Amino acid sequence: MTKKILVMFLLLALAAGLEACADIANYDPYAIPATATVSKYQIVTLNASSTPTPQPRTCEVIAAQALNLRAGAGVNNSVIAWLVPGDILTLTNTQPRGAWIEVVFADRTGWVNSNYCKGK
Repeated sequence: MTKKILVMFLLLALAAGLEACADIANYDPYAIPATATVSKYQIVTLNASSTPTPQPRTCEVIAAQALNLRAGAGVNNSVIAWLVPGDILTLTNTQPRGAWIEVVFADRTGWVNSNYCKGK
């Protein structure tokens, strides 16, 4: 009887060992367990063909007093705002017209003489 118990115990141990070996054979070190939590750190990959977004070009008003922001290029166009020295203007991509450049200031788009605006 003792031999039967011993043989049964050995067979159970062998079966358990084989089951454990099957788990090891299917082990994937790169598998993510179903209970894994997401890290707060994210891996970001950049597309090699992407180009960085250019920063908008700006200039600072350097007029001695107020500078007129005009509706068009030239002194014959109406004044839509008055700018003061130190105001920062964002240049648009519009081609300059002589010394006149198109800019954006306080949600208004207009034209100023570039002689009174120092680039940054």
